[in-house]
Amino acid sequence: MDIMSTPTAKATPAKKADAAKNAPKRTQTADYDFTGIQVTDGTAPTRTGSRPAMPNPFVDHLKASAEKRTDKGKGTWIGGGKTLTVPEKQAKAAVNLIRYAANALHLGVTVSETPVAGNKVRIDFAAKNRKQKRTTVSNGV
Repeated sequence: MDIMSTPTAKATPAKKADAAKNAPKRTQTADYDFTGIQVTDGTAPTRTGSRPAMPNPFVDHLKASAEKRTDKGKGTWIGGGKTLTVPEKQAKAAVNLIRYAANALHLGVTVSETPVAGNKVRIDFAAKNRKQKRTTVSNGV
């Protein structure tokens, strides 16, 4: 094997190298004393470019599922099951809408997808109790 045929590490393209050289250096904020800064009341930031949300057709179905809840013990429950069949291309959007509806209702949801004939997907879902978020212990903050 000759030396010319051995693989070598790729060289960084010239544009990236020049950009890295000319980039401003980040400064450490630890050198700045933020305790002396005066903070005043102001206006809350608003999100620009947002559009109103479209109505979610699964909100009412999740409410109905939650009304038919069955106790599973230890403070948990599951609602009545619901099923829908959608084209395979629309399955991800349908599952997302179901999850968004659950979040809007402050519920949990269980969802399963099963492929069926004709490039369709059967989606089974049910409302359930929302998992309790665990609090993390902060280190002096």
